[in-house]
Formats: sequence, structure tokens, C-alpha cells
Amino acid sequence: VEQCVQLHYQPIASFTGARGELFDACLSASDEQGQPLDLREALPLAETRGLMRQLDRWTVATALAAIAARGAAGAILPTVFVRVSSNSITDAEYRDWLLQQLAERNLPGSVLVLEVAETVVEPYFADLIQLKQAVEPRGCRIALDGFGGRPYSEQLLRQSQPGFVRIDIELMEQAQRDAAFKQQLDHLTALAAEQHTQVIMTGVDNPAQMAITWQFGAMLVQGDIVQPPAPELDFDFSQFG
Repeated sequence: VEQCVQLHYQPIASFTGARGELFDACLSASDEQGQPLDLREALPLAETRGLMRQLDRWTVATALAAIAARGAAGAILPTVFVRVSSNSITDAEYRDWLLQQLAERNLPGSVLVLEVAETVVEPYFADLIQLKQAVEPRGCRIALDGFGGRPYSEQLLRQSQPGFVRIDIELMEQAQRDAAFKQQLDHLTALAAEQHTQVIMTGVDNPAQMAITWQFGAMLVQGDIVQPPAPELDFDFSQFG
């Protein structure tokens, strides 16, 4: 895996002055000639073929090693969002493996947020809840990624009670053009606030998009306007808030 896949980290900035450092672990890949590969099609295909278990575990292990190195250097322990495919959600051994990885590095579960795409949650909802119940007592949280654009989004939010939901800026831009859709997203973000689920606006790359996030009350922002993904867990969060 390590020969063609790299893990970079993109900071998630808070505009409420909240303490703590949040990063999203972003996979990138290259071919044998070192040219970048587009993972948007490759990863879903690998997931449908049951090939994501190894990559899921590699991502967690790599992120935890980086977090532990930060701690060993005396720095604050960051919280890293790592993506989890349906292959791992349905793998009962994944839960025990994950907790063992934390224990071996003497890290609290709060350093990890398990990020699950909303599109894969519905058919595997019972498995997601089992995973959530296994890791939450250790401090791990769950995030729903790509949230907010489906008929079942509200029900999923109410039933899963995630720590975070991640909404792509493209949905916000769509809401700017569609009043009914804007009303739906306003309702979802208000419901998230009521149940203490934090909203992250992702893919924010310019000031105009940043202005849209504030209209929806999102105080956590991820995108190139904050910083592009980088190979190190390193960012000056004091410039925000």
C-alpha cells in the first residue's frame, strides 16, 4: 500500500475559538511513473469489490503513528478524521483491531473521528451503530460525510447521533439557487445544533464560498482557503477564532 498511496492532512478550522486541533486525513495515490491518480472512481470500485479493508487499516495505523509522534514531541494531540468504508463497517474484527491500535500507542480514542459516507450508511445502518457503540466509550466519534442531500438525511441524523456531519460546499451553492432546498438544509443544520452535532463545511476554497458557510451557521471549515492537504500534521490554528 505504502508504495502508491500517501496520507496527507488538511486542517479543519474553527471560527468559534474552540480549542483543539482537527485534521482530515486525505488519501492520494500515484502510478508507477509517479503521476497522480484520481481516487474518486477507484475507491468506490474497490469498496464494491471488498478490497478496502487493508487500506482502511493502513490509513488508521498511519494516522495514529503521526499523532503519536506529535505527542512524543510534546505537542498537543490533534484529532484526525479517517474515512471508513462499508467493508470495515461490516467487519466485526475491525472494532477490536481499532481499539487495540489505540491501546498499543497509549492514545485516547478522542484522537480519532471515524468518517463514514452518508451514501453507504443506509444499507449498513445496524453495523454502523454497532461500530459506534464499540468505539464511543473509548472517546472515538463518528462523522457522516457527504451529508444533507438525500430524503433520509434527517432520519439518519436523528438515529445515528453523530459527533459531526460534513456538508460539501456544492450543496450550499445549490441551496443559494433553490429556496426549498435551502429550507431543507437550514432545518438539518438547526437539528444538528440541537443534538450537539458539529457541522463542518468542506471544499471551501474562496472567500465567496466562505461567506455562504456563515449563512448556514457552520463554524468548522475545511478547504484550500484554510490550507491545502499537506504531508505533516502541522498548522497554526491560532490565526482562526
